[in-house]
Formats: sequence, structure tokens, C-alpha cells
Amino acid sequence: MAVRAVPAVGLGCLLDVLDGVSYGMIMFPSTGIFADLGPMGVSMFFVTTVVAQLVYTLGGSGFGGANGSMMIEVVPFFHILALGIASEVGEDDPAGVIATTLVAYAFSSILTGLAFFLRVRVRC
Repeated sequence: MAVRAVPAVGLGCLLDVLDGVSYGMIMFPSTGIFADLGPMGVSMFFVTTVVAQLVYTLGGSGFGGANGSMMIEVVPFFHILALGIASEVGEDDPAGVIATTLVAYAFSSILTGLAFFLRVRVRC
């Protein structure tokens, strides 16, 4: 049974690698303080994918072949967050802007996951 899943797992990994490079590079705005953070975005994508896949594999999904990945639809929201934080904190404190942006990204992702979880739990 496990041998029959190897092609699907291989295809899923290939798709995640291809998505990771393209999605990760656009995770942050390409201007100002964020201009050189493309590699960090790629790393964030892969960590997110691994965590999601572990959750799904260990029983967090009712779907047999669930594939963990990032939702590309949130990228404009992330850009709005990052640019808003940069304008509020000020670009004279790049470490503060980046740290605050990463916390905002993580918190928004946790809240999104919690919203989906609660929606399934209460079945609305």
C-alpha cells in the first residue's frame, strides 16, 4: 500500500518545491526594508508546508491525501500588513519593522487556522 503512494508523494513534494520558490519570493513587498527578504519568505513557506503536512498526516484532516501548503490568496494581505507596519514603526528601525512584521504574519496565520478549525468544530 505505501509503495503505491510514492508517485503521489513525489508529485506533492515537487509541487511544494515549485510553489515554495515562487510564493516565498513574493511573501514580502519588494520595496524598502523588505527588498532582500525573498529567501526568508521561501524559508517561511517551507516551514509552513512541513508543519501543515505533519498536522494533516497525524490526523488533523479528514481527507486521505491532504497536501499542506500556503494559501497564495493571503499574499496581498501580508503586503498590506508589512507596509502598514513599516509606515507606523518607521524605516529607521529595520529590525523592529521586520520583527513586528513576522509576529503579525504568524499571528494572522494562527487566527486564520483557528477560524477554520472553529468553523469545522461548530459545523456552520
